[in-house]
Amino acid sequence: MAYSGERNCVISAGGLSGILNVLLATIEVGDEVIVTDPTMPASSTECAWPAACPLRNLPVYGGRAMDARSRSARPRRRSKTRAMLLMSPSMPSGAVSRRRGLAPGRQLCVANDLLLILDTAMGRLMFDGREVIHPAGLPGMAARTITVGSSAKELRMIGWRVGWVVGPEDLMPDIVAVSLANVVVPVGIAQGAVATALENSRASIGGYVADSKRGAIRS
Repeated sequence: MAYSGERNCVISAGGLSGILNVLLATIEVGDEVIVTDPTMPASSTECAWPAACPLRNLPVYGGRAMDARSRSARPRRRSKTRAMLLMSPSMPSGAVSRRRGLAPGRQLCVANDLLLILDTAMGRLMFDGREVIHPAGLPGMAARTITVGSSAKELRMIGWRVGWVVGPEDLMPDIVAVSLANVVVPVGIAQGAVATALENSRASIGGYVADSKRGAIRS
């Protein structure tokens, strides 16, 4: 799937703001969202607040794959399960979704017509040369995957509050409308700085990953 900045992307005031905007644009009152367990508390709050929606847990521990066979992960027949929220590498578990591990989640999304809201705040911070796999590249997922990115961790720009949402063109008008009404966008000077950091990140991220891995080993 080819993406266009004009048709498929909107800037948000950080990653969590991006997730909130996506949920406000796609989730109705009473809709259900599947989240990984454990997940970052702030992400759970973002999910539950917009529509007072119930959360369903999709177990993920350490480096293990999601357990979509778990009874707690299955959408209820009479519920309005609408979306799944996934982060890889995950906070706080550190779980990384490999290709085989993503298969159960993909099957859940396709079989139940769910959106996948993918938090990629640390998407390229992979140790041991692991492959970066984006779920949108899996069969049946391009049209249902919404990616939320952030400058905070990958680009080491914590506090700049610049994020982005990338998704299918038919979903973007509602996300754009919410984004314009909710915090609007970061100031231009911050966006320019993040754009420069993104352009340089292919050359710089390898060193950052190596430094982060050394720090993790020492701790």
